[in-house]
Amino acid sequence: MYHSDEVPLEALPLDARDWRYSCEGNLKMAFAYCGVDARLRGWLLLLDKCSADAGSLPAAAAAHDAELQQKLDAAQFAARVVGPLIGSRYVLPRRLVRAPARFLEQLSGAAAAAHRPAHRASKQIDVGRQCLVLVPSMLARAGPAHGPGVHSVTVELKTKWGFLPRSALIAPENRVRRQTCRYCMHQSLKHDPRGGSAFCPLDLFSGSPERVAHALDCLERSPQNNLRVFVDGVAVDDFGARVPRWCDFRRALRDILLADGLLPRLARVQQRLDALDIEGVYPAYRRALASGALAAEEPAIADWLQAVEQFQRRDGSDGGSSDKQAVLEFLLSTVLKDISVMIAVGHWPSEASAPGALPEYRIAVVDTEPKKLAKMPAYHKLNQDIVAKYLEYHPDPAQWKVCHE
Repeated sequence: MYHSDEVPLEALPLDARDWRYSCEGNLKMAFAYCGVDARLRGWLLLLDKCSADAGSLPAAAAAHDAELQQKLDAAQFAARVVGPLIGSRYVLPRRLVRAPARFLEQLSGAAAAAHRPAHRASKQIDVGRQCLVLVPSMLARAGPAHGPGVHSVTVELKTKWGFLPRSALIAPENRVRRQTCRYCMHQSLKHDPRGGSAFCPLDLFSGSPERVAHALDCLERSPQNNLRVFVDGVAVDDFGARVPRWCDFRRALRDILLADGLLPRLARVQQRLDALDIEGVYPAYRRALASGALAAEEPAIADWLQAVEQFQRRDGSDGGSSDKQAVLEFLLSTVLKDISVMIAVGHWPSEASAPGALPEYRIAVVDTEPKKLAKMPAYHKLNQDIVAKYLEYHPDPAQWKVCHE
């Protein structure tokens, strides 16, 4: 049952002419507000997507209620589960608003006319999902008040895993996982040995100026889906040409990552939540289902809150106190491995200013939705597939890449 006192469903006038296509991921499309209503200025509207051939239609009232509850739970999960784990200041507040199907159809037409990435064309706005989420925009376009030659630049980083697994439950034949990080091994599954990226997330998390700079260099050469850059609210591919003083900005980005406490906290909490590793937690998942400790349906928000409370009560020890707790902690770690870190520099001048000064910035995490319990078998299989493909390409242990924390 939806509780309106938690995250109220706002009644706001929505005019499609006031919204501009901004960007999108696999599941969501974002529109930035460009109207004059002070209640919406500086906010981003997130819309659900569906397959372009799905033929989505406005849903029945019961489906609207279920969708509203889902959005409420996601908002509570971000604020009350992810926030306490990594720091509430990194979690963006959310607002909920109901939109008529006509408004969504108009935005769908605007999206079709925009310069969407070609690889996203197989999906469109789901006009049947009419409960929308508003979040503060980290992609705000620079306005006249910034003055000539001043821009806003936002970087989105998918930071991935910040540690090497150490669980004693990793099988001997998979010992490569203690030496080569999952991201680097995964490149062998996604690309042939000559392709892929030289980026290693452990460099980004290292705290070393040289290694963080190297990680950003690798991301610039091969961004894949781990790096996106927005200038004045617009995604750009040619960073060097589109970001003023790109080399200076990349150095400032390195310094922000080193000065801010998010990445060290993220790596530490990821590792503690994943103490058993998928190889240890998957048997716990099967036991918990067989015993009834975990039901077949997805965890409720109360389950997640209890899991965080139990995790925080432990005095530095690792590993869940029960099979259910171990599984929920693993899924929470998976959330933190898949989030995106947004770093927004609102005033980046085309001409150099004070040398060495750290620019003012905002930093937040997005993509904080809970992971599905039903995906546990898929996580287990993917781990096996990644290791098998890497060992197929690198059968000799002397060939295994050494990733350093």
